[in-house]
This record gives sequence, C-alpha cells and structure tokens, in this order.
Amino acid sequence: MGHYKVYFGVSGIILGLAIYSANLFFFQFDYEGYNNIKLLVFLLGLMQMAAGLCFIVNFGAYPNWFQRFVRMYWRLTIAYFVVYCLILEFFEFEHLLKEVWLFGVPWFIAAFQLTFVFRLYRLKVLNSYD
Repeated sequence: MGHYKVYFGVSGIILGLAIYSANLFFFQFDYEGYNNIKLLVFLLGLMQMAAGLCFIVNFGAYPNWFQRFVRMYWRLTIAYFVVYCLILEFFEFEHLLKEVWLFGVPWFIAAFQLTFVFRLYRLKVLNSYD
C-alpha cells in the first residue's frame, strides 16, 4: 500500500503548487505563475505516464473494472496527442488553442486517472480488513 501513498502525495503536491501558480497568474497577473504551470503540467505528465506504464506491467493483477479504466486511460492519452498533432498541423497561428490544449486538457486526464486509482486504493483497503 506504500506506493499509493507516494502516488497520492506527489499528486497532492503538484495540485497544491498548481493552485498556487494559477493564483499568481490569474489573480496577480504574474507570468512566473504561468511558467510554473507549464513545469507542473510537464511533471504531471511524467507521473501520469509512469503510473500508466505500471498499470500495463501489472495489468492482469487488477480487477476487470480497473482493466477497462487502463484501456480507456491509454485511449484518452493517445487521443490527446493525436489531437495535439492535428492542432499543430492545422492551426499554425492559434497560440491560445495550443496553450489551452497543452496546459489545460491534461488536468482532466489526470483527474480521471486519480479518481480510478483512488477507487482501487479504497477497494484494497476495504478488502485488507476482511
């Protein structure tokens, strides 16, 4: 159960720093907050991809509902990158669209992953008391 604590701890730190950086950017108009958000999204992406690879390595050990989640997670991740490539190809001068896609959309995929990992953690905790 220790790896769940690390996963949730790192997710909490990234979320806290993201809220702080968003506060700097949106309410105090400090562009350092914007640069921090870029860095945090990159770190979040690395963490998400590492967790996703761990899901694939241990795929057979998970319940069926979590296996369906893993498949959906990878479909969303691949779709995210395909759409980003299309945006780069067809919207050459639309910087706002690129930035929203790069720095806004990944938070939804991360929240999707976080909720399912939390459900799996809760299931394992409940089953450990039986």
